[in-house]
Amino acid sequence: MAKQRIQSEIRLIIILAILSAVFFGLYFGISAISGHKEDNTQVLIDKAVMDEIPVSIEVMREDGSFELLKKDTGWLLDEDPELPISNLRVTEIRTVLKYFSAGRIIEDAGSMFGTFGLDKPEATVKLTAEGKEKTYLVGDYNPVTAEYYVSLENDDTVYLIPGTDGASLIRPLKDYVDDPAVSGLSISEIAGLRIEKGSFTADIDYEDSRYVVSTMMSSYETSRQTVMQILDCFAQGAYRCVAIDPSKEEVVGYGLDDPEISISFVRLDNEEYDLKIGEDRDGNCYICQNGTKVIYSFDRQRFDTLAETIETGLN
Repeated sequence: MAKQRIQSEIRLIIILAILSAVFFGLYFGISAISGHKEDNTQVLIDKAVMDEIPVSIEVMREDGSFELLKKDTGWLLDEDPELPISNLRVTEIRTVLKYFSAGRIIEDAGSMFGTFGLDKPEATVKLTAEGKEKTYLVGDYNPVTAEYYVSLENDDTVYLIPGTDGASLIRPLKDYVDDPAVSGLSISEIAGLRIEKGSFTADIDYEDSRYVVSTMMSSYETSRQTVMQILDCFAQGAYRCVAIDPSKEEVVGYGLDDPEISISFVRLDNEEYDLKIGEDRDGNCYICQNGTKVIYSFDRQRFDTLAETIETGLN
């Protein structure tokens, strides 16, 4: 009886030893696989990261391609250096690709590029730095996961990146155009301004710490607050570029051939900001500065405030 009990205990010990070996083998095997997967994921992320500072960003879209170049004064459009380009919006591309964030990575997905829209990408973005170059393909947007499919050129790995990051990569040229310079103008920089609204025309000059209004009929003083209210209608407005080098038909369509309001701000250094504000048939407002090279949408509420300030504060 004792001998049978000893044999049973030995068998139990052997079984437990075998189970323990299997368990620890599986544990360490799974840990090794998981560790390898994590290591491989980081390798793939590192491959997609653009850690060098680019000197050129080229965006190729179906509706047109353009190249932005880094200069000492900031970013500019290669084919039109005079077009105002927003450094902040260009920096967003740099940030997205330097801190590349992928929610999911699909390896060996070349045969599925058509499924992800990468065979005919929404945009192709090429970044060139000193001695380094990377080209990204941006495919379809997945509304379920709120992500874009992205791949590197000549690579079959697909990355799913946040929708906001993908949207930064596929922007058209209009979205890179900076706000009109008047949006950053402060009242301390203003030497004077000229306003035309309908039949009303007025020149406002800053003289001896006073704002003097001159019209065809009279001359009188207005308050600093009135001038501030006029300037505030343009400061940090929600501008959006709607046309670059517009045709005559577009200018007419935006109501800028016969503007509702024209204002010219003169700075202390004699630089001028000539603004025209028009209205289309649907009551939407638009603005252009120093000619009609760039047309921006203009907030309707700001337009109404501007018109009211001119009528009540200056008339």
